[in-house]
Amino acid sequence: MTKFHHTIIALLCGFVVTATPVDAQVKKEVKRGNVRLANEERNMISVKTILANPKLITAKASCEVTGFTISFLPEGGYIYGPFKTDGATIKPEHCKYLKENAEANVKIFIENIRMSCNGTSVDEMPIVIRSFP
Repeated sequence: MTKFHHTIIALLCGFVVTATPVDAQVKKEVKRGNVRLANEERNMISVKTILANPKLITAKASCEVTGFTISFLPEGGYIYGPFKTDGATIKPEHCKYLKENAEANVKIFIENIRMSCNGTSVDEMPIVIRSFP
């Protein structure tokens, strides 16, 4: 490899090292409270709470969630998803899956969150939720 290649690799590695890990980004977003699931600011939510209010809520009054993708990963299982959802509410079939797998401590990945803020389309950071029975 040439010195040029080493420089490129170092720059790429430096970028990877300085990039914020997804979990840190998620925690930062949860603390900021831009978008929350079931109106909870925590990243661990009981299945019962999620099923009682399966909706994404924004902290900004002028914004509303217009769509997102959702995936589920039961502990020791296989990923189920991603599923595209229009609007802010988790679909009934996905709530059913969550209820049926509640004992599996399912990780919920909510990504590609789209919001409308004063008529402007805005993308929001992903959320990772750990559910428990």
